[in-house]
Amino acid sequence: MRLRTLATSAAVAASLILAPVANAQTLGDLDKLASQAIATADCRVLKTTLDTVGRATGNQLIGPETTRNQLARNLQALNGTPRLDMLGLAVIKYSGTAADRALTCNLVKPDPTVPGLAQLSSLLNDYAPALSS
Repeated sequence: MRLRTLATSAAVAASLILAPVANAQTLGDLDKLASQAIATADCRVLKTTLDTVGRATGNQLIGPETTRNQLARNLQALNGTPRLDMLGLAVIKYSGTAADRALTCNLVKPDPTVPGLAQLSSLLNDYAPALSS
């Protein structure tokens, strides 16, 4: 049952991204399509995907007190040690995009912020771990 749920979630996620990818001409197009797919993902599908990935990897990605930055870090941790190569940067970008969408869907709490610094705080949280390694 667990494998079937994981396979179903992976298939849904892949279909959201891969269908438009067939028409992508460049990496820039692919990046735009992937970012758009994540940013507009159905909230229920996103919740199911995060829960399924969490169960499959033995990591709870979201909980009742999880903030946007905590989710981004949890997703990045699935990739192992932070890296500043193409894959590492993609993981950082898409984990941040997924965390932003989760915040919009009310799946996570907003980060505590200083007025005017919310966006900078999110960007620093996303990219700083890779810069320090």
